[in-house]
Amino acid sequence: MIDLHYSATPNGQKIAIMLEEIGEPYRVIPYDIFDGDQLTAEFGRINPNHKLPAIVDQDPAEGGDPITVFESGAILQYLAEKSRRFLPASGAARAATLSWLTWQVAGLGPMGGQASHFLRYAPAGQDYAIDRYTKEVKRLLTVLENGWRRVPMSRATIIRSPTWRSGRAALPHSLWGWASTNGPRCMAGSNGSASGPRWRVRWRARI
Repeated sequence: MIDLHYSATPNGQKIAIMLEEIGEPYRVIPYDIFDGDQLTAEFGRINPNHKLPAIVDQDPAEGGDPITVFESGAILQYLAEKSRRFLPASGAARAATLSWLTWQVAGLGPMGGQASHFLRYAPAGQDYAIDRYTKEVKRLLTVLENGWRRVPMSRATIIRSPTWRSGRAALPHSLWGWASTNGPRCMAGSNGSASGPRWRVRWRARI
């Protein structure tokens, strides 16, 4: 059983999707981040950075004491390795998966978070910040679309695709929350050069 310390953010969603995909038993421990539930000393013993999500694996594959993992990219890698799914063991396919996963947690996630903050929560008069972060999200979405241009559109083909199941398999788990929410928000009013609808249709069919 895995305890999923959860808030319904894009980072939380990616872990919930992964747990459903691998069929790992889990229970959700919800947090209200606006009320500061994650700032308690108790949660700080799980994640000293006081950010969600985090997991506690009560039944590690190798036995022994429960294992705590925080940071969404690390959680995805841990779950993939435990289940032996969605992460190749070696070679170019593993390198590609980890490259794209790191790209998401280091680029699209943080930039999407900043764009969302200034678009939704910041006081008026933040034109510079809005322009900076929405432009960067659009650029990253273009990188994403170019990298995925050859992935077939049909659900059956995607499920059966060796490329999807190996080198790029962990990517949709990591990206869906960010690309399906902040992507359209940042693309609003743009010329659509990042071709947002194509990857949303593709991943919605997969997930």
